[in-house]
Amino acid sequence: MIPNLYKIISFSTSGNESLSFNIQLNKECEIFKGHFPGQPVLPGVCTLEIIKDCISSIRGNKVVLSGISQCKFTGMVDPGIENILKIDIEIKSCSKDLPGSVNAIVSASERVILKLKGEYNDI
Repeated sequence: MIPNLYKIISFSTSGNESLSFNIQLNKECEIFKGHFPGQPVLPGVCTLEIIKDCISSIRGNKVVLSGISQCKFTGMVDPGIENILKIDIEIKSCSKDLPGSVNAIVSASERVILKLKGEYNDI
């Protein structure tokens, strides 16, 4: 988790495998001062970290994204303009020996900014 980057303001589940989160970005976070000064943008790696944290919160333990088969960034997020992200996640549970699968779509202002397909493991 990246300190002070975001907070989960709401989430809902549809069964055990479909999750929807609303995330509020903190535009005052130190990350935005360096990425980029005067023109802040949410770094892609931070978006992946938020997805991982959302999965961890539902699983009740820490997870790691262990593989990414598809990751497409389709837009940027300026936290001063769009500070609410909607993250829709579908997961299939992992076991001790097999990773779980994850499909995620991240949206800001109803436009898709990221599509992800991958795998995760409990740690």
